[in-house]
Amino acid sequence: MKRIVEIVICLLLFVSCKKQEVPITNQIVIDGHIDAGGLAYVFISHTTDYESVVDTSNYYKVIETKAKVTIWTDDAREVLILSRDLRFFPPHFYISNSIRGKEGKIYHLEVIADGDTITAQTTIPAKMDVQNVRFERDQDDSTKGLIWLGINDPADQTNYYRAFTRTYRKQDQFYATHLSVIDDASFNGKYIEFPLYRGLQTNTDKKLDFRFPVGDTVDVKFCTMDKASFEFWTGYEREMLNGGNPFGADGQNLKSNINGGIGVWSGYGVSQYRVIAK
Repeated sequence: MKRIVEIVICLLLFVSCKKQEVPITNQIVIDGHIDAGGLAYVFISHTTDYESVVDTSNYYKVIETKAKVTIWTDDAREVLILSRDLRFFPPHFYISNSIRGKEGKIYHLEVIADGDTITAQTTIPAKMDVQNVRFERDQDDSTKGLIWLGINDPADQTNYYRAFTRTYRKQDQFYATHLSVIDDASFNGKYIEFPLYRGLQTNTDKKLDFRFPVGDTVDVKFCTMDKASFEFWTGYEREMLNGGNPFGADGQNLKSNINGGIGVWSGYGVSQYRVIAK
């Protein structure tokens, strides 16, 4: 949930080498998602200058708290309420009360802010049942290891996946794993096993150890998503990996599914599992 500020930073990486030459227009940034069985969450912010600092003096200029946010599907419609939770950053976001995600449905999003209307839509695909979940210790350090997942990928269709983990009793929320996004281009219709790398809570985490400590209990959330969400998150992860080297950024715009703004509105089919690292 902390990634809204990271999205803004990522979007500004494109002008990091030429920030003196390329003006940045004020745009609405959307970071929203709805899980199958879960409520809708929508974080809204404004783009800002590359060197700007978000603090108490300009927080409400960057974080949008006066928007009207509506979601609807074929049989329900709801105006989301503004909520505040200090476990998240930014702590202000919009959340549904009655609408929960259902597989196979299309969810429309409308945001009205500062006189602008921003729209998007996403689909929640059917979840993928994981056939095998296990923890495997690292050969070089037996105190840590990786979680491995095995899935039977459906044939004759393209599937898009994203993985999250949460350490039980240590983390309040799920975080995307390192290299969390994958499609089935190389294994369509086959059984495959692949590792999950522990996600960092923030991009300033200096430990940079993507293994899970032995003794932890880890909740795994393995998600399906549509093509538009996959394209956004693939581009996002690429830019965050390149962000440490301004000459490594490829200069391509992220493929947003937001009309009238930038960012992403994602629907997830969810399979959840608990693994004891031992």
